[in-house]
Amino acid sequence: MERQLCSRNLLWQYSFDRSPIVRKIAVCALEKPINEYEREVFWERLAQESEGGVRGWYAYALLQDARKNEGSKWIPLSTDINWTVRWCVSEYLAMFPDFFPQFEPTHDPDSIISKASPLIQWLSGQTE
Repeated sequence: MERQLCSRNLLWQYSFDRSPIVRKIAVCALEKPINEYEREVFWERLAQESEGGVRGWYAYALLQDARKNEGSKWIPLSTDINWTVRWCVSEYLAMFPDFFPQFEPTHDPDSIISKASPLIQWLSGQTE
């Protein structure tokens, strides 16, 4: 991408490849959304993607230039099975410490829900 050997359009095409390795490389090379339309597409693709490594790259890309008004999108990801996605949630919340409660992701699959529960409860209290 830096040397323009591969266009952004081609990277987007690769992000739909059957191979999770190709998708992962494509999303990593995209780096981050370049406009509002791409940002929405990244959110949609994160929601649709089933492969954990690719999901992690979508979340990391969205973390770049994250906005404070995206909390309702980030906080539900605190229960994601993928550790990288949960780490991105904690980093997002840390970007806005005066606005959001903080969150520490766990590597223990049995503790994911209990760690995320206070955050999910906080969010539900905000939307009432």
